[in-house]
Amino acid sequence: MGEYHLEKSDYANFDSAISRARKQELDGWKPDTLADESREVIDNLWHREAFGVSDYDDFEMSANGEVRQLFFGITTPIWHSKIGFYAEVWFEAKAMTGQFQHFIPREFTLRPFGGDYSIPKKFEAAMKILEMRDGGRRRVKILYFGDCDDKGRMIPKSALKDIQEWATADFDFYQVGLTESQVQKFQLPENPERPGQYQWEALNDAQARELIEEGLSLLPLDELKRTKEWAEANRVRWLKRYLREHPEIARIREDMEGQ
Repeated sequence: MGEYHLEKSDYANFDSAISRARKQELDGWKPDTLADESREVIDNLWHREAFGVSDYDDFEMSANGEVRQLFFGITTPIWHSKIGFYAEVWFEAKAMTGQFQHFIPREFTLRPFGGDYSIPKKFEAAMKILEMRDGGRRRVKILYFGDCDDKGRMIPKSALKDIQEWATADFDFYQVGLTESQVQKFQLPENPERPGQYQWEALNDAQARELIEEGLSLLPLDELKRTKEWAEANRVRWLKRYLREHPEIARIREDMEGQ
């Protein structure tokens, strides 16, 4: 490997050493000592700071910081703090991102693994789970989708081991697909390079949608629907009150709408 005359085994040994140092926090190393900027987590609006907006005082404080949005009749998303679950969707390949963005409701965080999930990203996932679990008040549910092959089974198993250890909290994990029974149901072709193994990309859009919806059925979507209805009703009511109590904002908003 270059001018230092290193072998691939040297890199493997180095990689193993720094992985062990981060996991065991040796000599000042931490799980997030090295950054991973190659994997993007699609953290949707439901799980941002507005998650805690649950009454008018919170709404007013948030609105004061985002007055420009009020000009267009748009407010910070309101999610009642009483909602009892948080969900993420994990999937094996980055190439699956567009498909999952299309079929998964925008309220759920998407976490493309891009193969073996890196240590800093696993640590980030664990901290997010710990935060959103809120001391046990909120249930955490994870849906996983990947290939039906040796690697596809190993990737989530390896990730779970570290994430569960760092999160120090219980959460529900569902490996939704791809399974052998689903392969048989859809009569999917084998991976030509690895006979007896099957890839998610062999699914057509209708089949992928069916499996994704099967996974979504494991989540309390009725609870999400009720919370969204509550939030929208209060958003309208609180916005009217805010504009009454802040006439200077109401005038600017009216002027902009009249242009």
